[in-house]
Amino acid sequence: MRALITAVGSRGDVQPMLTLALEMRRRGHDVLVHAPSDFEAWAGALGLPFRSSGVNTQEILNEHREAIGGSPLRVVRAIRHILFDEMPRAFDQTVQAARGSDVIVTAAQFSAHSVGEALHIPSITVMYAPTVLRSAHHAPLFGKMQGMPRWVNRLRWRMADVAVHALLGGVLNKERARLGLAPLTNVSRHLFEERPVLMACDPVVGPAPPDWNGYDVTVTGPWYYDDASALDARVEAFLDAGPPPVYVGFGSMTSPDAPRLTSAILESGRGRRLLLAKGWAGIGGADLPASVMVVDGPMPHAKLFPRVAAVVHHGGSGTTAAALRAGAPQVIVPHIVDQYYFAHRLQALGIAPAGIPIGKLTPERLARAIDAAIALPAAPRLEAVARLKDAGGVRLAAEAIEKRIH
Repeated sequence: MRALITAVGSRGDVQPMLTLALEMRRRGHDVLVHAPSDFEAWAGALGLPFRSSGVNTQEILNEHREAIGGSPLRVVRAIRHILFDEMPRAFDQTVQAARGSDVIVTAAQFSAHSVGEALHIPSITVMYAPTVLRSAHHAPLFGKMQGMPRWVNRLRWRMADVAVHALLGGVLNKERARLGLAPLTNVSRHLFEERPVLMACDPVVGPAPPDWNGYDVTVTGPWYYDDASALDARVEAFLDAGPPPVYVGFGSMTSPDAPRLTSAILESGRGRRLLLAKGWAGIGGADLPASVMVVDGPMPHAKLFPRVAAVVHHGGSGTTAAALRAGAPQVIVPHIVDQYYFAHRLQALGIAPAGIPIGKLTPERLARAIDAAIALPAAPRLEAVARLKDAGGVRLAAEAIEKRIH
């Protein structure tokens, strides 16, 4: 089998797809990774064939960082601008990458299903949270308010259908016309509901709701990346030099005011040791006390999180799953999309305190949340550790792909 593994977005979107590509290759299949140019060197280091989708995620997020975490209207405007700039090139690149494939496996790549339709190649959707797929039991992907009544969620999904079609319908149908395809009348259904779905999410944290009976969904659990790299020697020395620190990192989330964000984090952590991941938000600065260390670059979460007092993060699906697997207390500071869902679910399960939206982050709120996370009963976290100890999600995903294609 020749599989095109395609994704857009940041590390949290692409890393699981690299994990899937490695598993598919291990099982004897040919794979081609199609992703933003940010990840070309990483794929190359793993020996995975790679074709750039022509975009650079970090550059795009930095360009539109004022909209990240803003009102839905600001987010929609930013996405619309990005799509109109990038969609024609995305279609062309995907057509070139997909030729000769037996299957397209895609995570949030808007051109993939249309290209598969034009080239008569079956496609499979990958989701990292249930919020991408319609249900009265949860809000749509962009919904910040969680835990609403079902009738409210149904209304929000209808509104989301209209908004998504208004946002994407014109540009998608223009590109579909170039491929000789009929126009879409409901973009949401085309992107997320008309094909098999692999749900790479912990089924307890992100359960499949009872009204999904009409969908073809395989819940595999998270796809953990087996990072062979060791912790940096400086990080090891810092961990050994005192009590476990609180880790703070927001991954690929950007910040319009890194000094203010850093100041809030440092003030919240007075009396604690802090290990800060600079990330795309640019956390850190000069003249830091000896109790604080800033790391510029990724750290293997599986090796780090079991050794920290708590994990303060943005609530991305991958970081959430890694912290759950490590049994670490968590504080989620959601910025966008499914991060609000994970913050809500972890609080409901007794694993974390209430999330703090990035726009409402203050030193006092963060300090209280860290204290609360550490004080929560350990039992729910230990249950997650036992449940997630076997990293078999990516194997189940590969098996599901093979069953559908062979």
